[in-house]
Amino acid sequence: HIFARRYCGAIMGMCLHALITTFIPLVLRAFIEWFTDDSKPLWVGCLLGGILVVAGFVANAVLLNHAILTLFVIGMDLRSVVNAVVYRKATRLSQKARSQTSTGQILTIMSSDSERLPQAILGLGTLCVAPFSVLIGFGLLAWVMGWVAL
Repeated sequence: HIFARRYCGAIMGMCLHALITTFIPLVLRAFIEWFTDDSKPLWVGCLLGGILVVAGFVANAVLLNHAILTLFVIGMDLRSVVNAVVYRKATRLSQKARSQTSTGQILTIMSSDSERLPQAILGLGTLCVAPFSVLIGFGLLAWVMGWVAL
């Protein structure tokens, strides 16, 4: 609930990246066709070249990098929350419970186990976008080559 808005925004950014990255080859194909056809005006080639540059920049430099940064920040925030909860629980343990749990176990939870959270959040984001990317790919394949390609 706390991280939901930022997480959904990052996932939407990754989905937009997948969509733009998928359609860049179609623009490139039109750009190559413009080179081979002398009857098309110059402004069409300039427009297609500009679309390629801007789409590549927006998809990679803006959308994907911002989404990865947001997911990693969410993971680091989650790591801080886990460390705070573990520390609070460790300080409130009874004497009997402290004798059963070593300091090394608590430190392992606070350091190495919580270190995996940022990477897990990033991997979970990629996992959420993967079905969308596959659907876009199959749709593009069906559109370019026909339904027979599927």
